[in-house]
Amino acid sequence: MLKKIKQIDWASYIWLMYLPYTLMEYLPIKTAKDIFWILMVGLFVLTYILVNEVVKYRAITITFELLITAAFAYFSFNFYLIIFPAWQVSFILARYPREYYRIFAISYYLIIAISFFHLQMVYQNVWQQNNMMGMIFPLVSPIIAYSFALSLYKQRQFKSN
Repeated sequence: MLKKIKQIDWASYIWLMYLPYTLMEYLPIKTAKDIFWILMVGLFVLTYILVNEVVKYRAITITFELLITAAFAYFSFNFYLIIFPAWQVSFILARYPREYYRIFAISYYLIIAISFFHLQMVYQNVWQQNNMMGMIFPLVSPIIAYSFALSLYKQRQFKSN
């Protein structure tokens, strides 16, 4: 048991400290929708752990994680959660062939584009509001995370040789 605990990549769980930003939107609970989204956060956390810990099924769990964050972005206009796979998955995929990251990035940016378009359709002047500055971080996160992870892995390979 202790050996398994030592094998966990704890650095990937640091990002979960930002989870309250997602939950704050649904607390205090006022409606059944709030309960639904809080349960979805729980499902997201479970999926996040599976992405980290179960390598064999990563193609499925990463896809499922993106779908959960897409639901938050599209239906709830909550763009906090989409940042989690941007960092987590980008870091993981830096160890794999670049094509995997490209597929992830295309899917990620497609989710953001569709969700932004939907947001604009519902709230007509959303692009002119000051809170749109907060959308920059979700847009640049996968690129920064992937670049940083590639640099780390290359440094580790260089030091081990």
